[in-house]
Amino acid sequence: MKNIIIETGMSRYDLVYGEYEDVSYGATMCCFAWLKTSRGGPSFAWPKGDNLYASYVLEKTDINIADATGILSAIKAEFPGSVGEMMYFDENYMYNEALHCASTAYKGE
Repeated sequence: MKNIIIETGMSRYDLVYGEYEDVSYGATMCCFAWLKTSRGGPSFAWPKGDNLYASYVLEKTDINIADATGILSAIKAEFPGSVGEMMYFDENYMYNEALHCASTAYKGE
């Protein structure tokens, strides 16, 4: 697991990101938890490299379209291969790699 801080213009996201093997299907899964309250918040998991549809992500999480777009596009930039195409997300909120994305290793158990 990695703790990453993403800064996109006016927004800052403190996330925990990781990958794991799905015990039922054997697929590599990606996941993140947005630490909105410093210790917890909404999370989402998907098969590594899958195309993500905005309607599906919004249905499964309690994250609005602007924040979901910023978070997932930053994860896609920071961890190549984690996210396929981002379908029907708002282009205005896509992560700009020219802005800062700081990563620090997190030692989880």
